[in-house]
Amino acid sequence: HTTLADELRQDPSFFRTQGAERGRDGCRIPMPWTADEPGLGFSAVGNDAGTQAPAAADPWLPQPESYTRYAADQQVGVEGSAFELYRSVLSHRAERELGRGRLAWAPNNAPAEGVLSYTNGTLQVLANLGTKPVEVPAGMSVLAASGPAVRTEHGLLSPDAALWLVPEQ
Repeated sequence: HTTLADELRQDPSFFRTQGAERGRDGCRIPMPWTADEPGLGFSAVGNDAGTQAPAAADPWLPQPESYTRYAADQQVGVEGSAFELYRSVLSHRAERELGRGRLAWAPNNAPAEGVLSYTNGTLQVLANLGTKPVEVPAGMSVLAASGPAVRTEHGLLSPDAALWLVPEQ
């Protein structure tokens, strides 16, 4: 969120630099959960006990109107959405017990070229943070991709994209 009005900013770096540094507030906007609730559901108060619940509080930073389409409830069941991507990778993470074991840098890890690549068990993560396509290792299948537009044509991963790869069966 880059259009946050200066009077709403809260990051100390904004004030220390008299506004020369915008600070982190743009990336600290609360997550949108429910499109039709105040604060996009971030600060809604639920009460299963049947007693009077306190009113929802305003979020510490306002979300832009455009965030409505990103609310989690608008993405459930939508192929290619961020919600479904996270649901998928969390499932793969649990099934494969990722994060338990050793992380190792993959041979194609090249930070100077914007390539982040590491392995955890049989899974390899390949993230292209650079500006040119990078080669996808041979003999690997895509388990998850950072979005529906991610292309691996001709064995290349497009910029601004990431893959979870596993050995072909």
